[in-house]
Amino acid sequence: MKKIFLIVACLFCFGCASVYTRVPTGRFDSPETPGENLHKRLGFGLGGTHEVTLVSDASARPPILNNAKTTTTTEIPVRFSLGFTDRIEAGARYGILTGIAMLFGKFQFTGDPAWRAKEGNFSTSIFAAIGGNENNNKGDQNGTFGPGGYPWTSKVTTTLADIALILGYRVNNYFLIFGGPFATFYTYKGSINQQATADGTSPAADYPLNGSGRNTGANLAFQLGKPAGFSLTVEGTYSTFDWSSASTARDLQGGLLFEWGLD
Repeated sequence: MKKIFLIVACLFCFGCASVYTRVPTGRFDSPETPGENLHKRLGFGLGGTHEVTLVSDASARPPILNNAKTTTTTEIPVRFSLGFTDRIEAGARYGILTGIAMLFGKFQFTGDPAWRAKEGNFSTSIFAAIGGNENNNKGDQNGTFGPGGYPWTSKVTTTLADIALILGYRVNNYFLIFGGPFATFYTYKGSINQQATADGTSPAADYPLNGSGRNTGANLAFQLGKPAGFSLTVEGTYSTFDWSSASTARDLQGGLLFEWGLD
């Protein structure tokens, strides 16, 4: 039982001294706007993210900087949007696990909006978004299981700008295929603040963190359901993820979104 407890404790504490940020990769936006007269969309689902560990151990004196590592994980997106005209949609999205809040807009060039889309509807749209999040962490130990009296705090603010071209074809009244290329650009800024240790062996110090990244690729999605009612979207996204001082990552991620069209 002691061994099991130690293993569980290690898994729980692993990464608790890290400085990180998470950014979404899931798209989910169809090329069909909700439509005029403030037609609405409300949805939630499960999507992919890139998690970037900027500093693996912020309690180390000094911490190891410029050695970022990226992994993939998941997020729970929640989104709401309004159709202001048959061509214009605007809304907001929030990632419950990533903390990313986004404002987005869409302009539909061709095709009918969702509320009157029929079989054979070919639609194209351009999508743009801005957003960001903030991650804070703190600790008092020298390492994960080290002695106390080594206080530190960290803060990282990440901002993003996103643009995408979306093309879609409605195979029938209840089946839409869509996707297209996208590019997301990131900047981050923050710091690690280490206070003087209780035993006086290490003085106070500040370590700035800043850099940039980008994610480029394409997605392919299938939407099942009523164009202006309930629908389920299943999506695959392939992307190339670059981040300051981290190796380039190429990966395929999936996700799904449950969405309701509201009058």
